[in-house]
Amino acid sequence: MIILVINPGSTSTKMAVVENGEPRLIKVIRHSAEELAPFAKITDQFDFRRKMILGELEKAGIPVKFDAIVARGSLTKPLPGGVYAVDENMIQATYASEHQHACDLGCVIANEIAKGLGCPCYIADPVVTDELNDYARVCGLSMFKRESIWHALNQRAIARRFAKENGKRYEDLNLIVRGSVLTRARR
Repeated sequence: MIILVINPGSTSTKMAVVENGEPRLIKVIRHSAEELAPFAKITDQFDFRRKMILGELEKAGIPVKFDAIVARGSLTKPLPGGVYAVDENMIQATYASEHQHACDLGCVIANEIAKGLGCPCYIADPVVTDELNDYARVCGLSMFKRESIWHALNQRAIARRFAKENGKRYEDLNLIVRGSVLTRARR
């Protein structure tokens, strides 16, 4: 199985090609302020970043033929963590979202490439992953509502790596992940 992974960020586009669990290509494409200046909105960067990804695949001699494409999730609406198939509703919600970030381009670029190949595409643990309980929503002022916008994908990856390194299942652990640091929660 060959998977293309796309992770657009504010000043870079990270990409990887993974074949049967082994990386074939890992690339960080940096974008200068001058390169991004002509784009009025983040979503206007779509074709620019898509072409950069395809160009890197060509440079690496990797054919544009994948079994699946996985992208960083966008800032659409609060969702439980997990993997979601990209569809037209998600694309429309991405363009209509009140929040705008370069991560929004992930599902749009993945969808466009996948449509041309006839392969499925997904997002994983989007930035709007919302699994807050009612206590976590309290912020001190009744006129404010706490929104759940965080790097769920990164934090879960760290927790899953910790679980694997310690011979445990992620689902069985009670962990606190701060940034790139992992701390065990006390019960």
